Amino acid sequence: MRAFFALSVFLACAWLGGRKRARLTARLSALNAFAADVRRLHDIMELTPVTIAEAASRLKCEVWGRFVASMGSHSAGEAWRRALDETDAFAEDRAVFEGFSDVLRANEMRAQLNALSLLIRELDERKAGLAAELERKGRMYSSLGVLLGLSLALLVI
Repeated sequence: MRAFFALSVFLACAWLGGRKRARLTARLSALNAFAADVRRLHDIMELTPVTIAEAASRLKCEVWGRFVASMGSHSAGEAWRRALDETDAFAEDRAVFEGFSDVLRANEMRAQLNALSLLIRELDERKAGLAAELERKGRMYSSLGVLLGLSLALLVI
């Protein structure tokens, strides 16, 4: 019975450590996907004279679909906030994603393109910081989970 309990404790701790690392990886993936979408949005707007809503409708992602759907009944900034509220992937980096609403406030297209360029640079900085954090802390969380599990399992036995 003790061996089963020790094994359960070990597996739970190892899972918690792996889960923490997986959260960092998911945050980095969400940032990478959003940065790629913003780059594509910038390219679309630069090459063809369309509004942000029209350019966003060409992006095939759930959050952009919600944004475009909300544009009819709300302002662009409010539509973006509503799209973010329904997306869990952006919860921890909300400030960066809300920065897109600054792009939406600009009235002329050149100002929007400049704001998108600034947002792209900010996203690149955030991605680099998060990648460094994942490199540094990711292995630590996994290792600590396993080591804590082993030590608790030994105490139980």
